Amino acid sequence: MANEIPLLEKGETYIRFICNRLILEGERVRASAVTALAKLAHRKKEFRNTIRNILMKYYLGTQALGRCLVEYADEVRDRAALYLHVLNLEDPQKSTVPALAFGEAAVDVTALENYLNSNKAQLMNGEKPIQIDLALVKSEAPKAPAAKRPEDEEEIKAGAGESPAAAGKAQAAVASKEAADYLEAFKKSSIPENFGEPIYVSPKATLTDSSGEYEVNIVKYMFAGYIVLQFEVRNALADQVIKDVGVTLQLKGTPLQLVNGIKAASIAQGQVGYVYSVLTFDANEVAFPTGTLKAKLEFNVVEIDPTSKAEQGTYPDEYALPDLAISAKDYVKGKQMDHKQFT
Repeated sequence: MANEIPLLEKGETYIRFICNRLILEGERVRASAVTALAKLAHRKKEFRNTIRNILMKYYLGTQALGRCLVEYADEVRDRAALYLHVLNLEDPQKSTVPALAFGEAAVDVTALENYLNSNKAQLMNGEKPIQIDLALVKSEAPKAPAAKRPEDEEEIKAGAGESPAAAGKAQAAVASKEAADYLEAFKKSSIPENFGEPIYVSPKATLTDSSGEYEVNIVKYMFAGYIVLQFEVRNALADQVIKDVGVTLQLKGTPLQLVNGIKAASIAQGQVGYVYSVLTFDANEVAFPTGTLKAKLEFNVVEIDPTSKAEQGTYPDEYALPDLAISAKDYVKGKQMDHKQFT
């Protein structure tokens, strides 16, 4: 991500995804997240101040969730201290430190270790700061890859699995059952309108990272003259309940109009709630509207004391969602055809 985000037009929207790793993951992933954020700050100057603040003190809402510089995990804390020092250099371009810290200079760590051990006495006895000429650090020649054994080839053939045709039929059966289950749940929802049978029910699509603060999936129900978007929202934070959960869509410039919006009343930790947006359009002007919609979750956060389970306070918050695409395939129902029809 640190390599790809600087190439994106709106790369800053992904910084929050990496920040989630500092909150929700184990020590090794948190350390990797610190490195990724530091690389982004090094490569994109406009991200630098924001990421410096994140590494020194990370906040979400009104509750401090972690501080990288006082982390109990040595690897996370030491990485944050190193990268902050590198990012705070007066002129990073005149120093080889950033290139080494961010992996832009190729250094064989094993060869460097051997060089330090061989020259330990000379390096430690000098009064001047230690300086190492990287040109003297020689890497060992790479070893030739081991030849494949005949039994390895047999294992690969044995694990080839079922044919593409059989796999396609199995996937179609799963998708059909999933669509039927969602349609049944939709009919039992609190939406008062009766649209009849849908033209198509899309497979469930993931909008946000499954290990983030809020996991959001979407299912689209396509009707004649109407589109219903069902947002499945899961709250992953143990110290809060989110209430009055709704979705705001930007429809300007599209042929779509919002008819109704159904909120989820309350979603506790580990629970799932459903939010619906009912859209309509003039079928005489456009039979199958397509486009990209910007969306965000809006809700009230109720902080919960982890010991007493008492409510500690409430504040409004929002959570940006990726752009939603409505395309031609959302109106087309697939049909599995027998291969004999093509012979």
